[in-house]
Amino acid sequence: LLPYSLAEFSSIYLYRLAKTNKRIRIRGIHLTDGSHNSLFLIKETELIEKVPRSVAAERFINDQEVRTTELLLKSALKKYIPHLVGYDKTTKVITREYIAGETGHELLATNFFKKNAGAIRELKKFFNRYKKTMRKLKINLDIHPGNFVWSEGKRNWFLIDTGPIPLIGSEYFPLDSFERYFQKIWIERHQRMKKIPIRSVDLSI
Repeated sequence: LLPYSLAEFSSIYLYRLAKTNKRIRIRGIHLTDGSHNSLFLIKETELIEKVPRSVAAERFINDQEVRTTELLLKSALKKYIPHLVGYDKTTKVITREYIAGETGHELLATNFFKKNAGAIRELKKFFNRYKKTMRKLKINLDIHPGNFVWSEGKRNWFLIDTGPIPLIGSEYFPLDSFERYFQKIWIERHQRMKKIPIRSVDLSI
């Protein structure tokens, strides 16, 4: 591995481990905690607020996610990206469109895919557009099932975490064929996580 790749990976990971001391008041329903942010649903507006919980989110992760989202919303992937509503540069709170539905990881635990062949076709369309977009924009995204939400009303997948990932780890996602990607990242990853529950980190990276 190239030295700059190792430096990028290790610095991001260290910042990720450090939790922020800031306390930001959010009037919303707490949905979940991710590696970098806590998610709150603001019911009055049907919006999501991503509130930093790591030093990495405060220092650079949320800035990067906003810039990446803005690029993606102008790209061939725009139909898969929740609308960006606002960004507070002081608190680093991201406000975006709320996508109602279940994550790909949750749906894998059901018989959803047996009954919804169209959802797999839509995921394949995303995959093919993603390969072209990442080459054009030089952006690597964390395209595992926990970061996708299926909107039944829109019959469409939405990538709910658009933060770019480091160079190290991006090669984990096979992009030579959709079949290999779906098998390794969706089916096999889900099977591993049933045995060893983990979030956002794969032991095989």
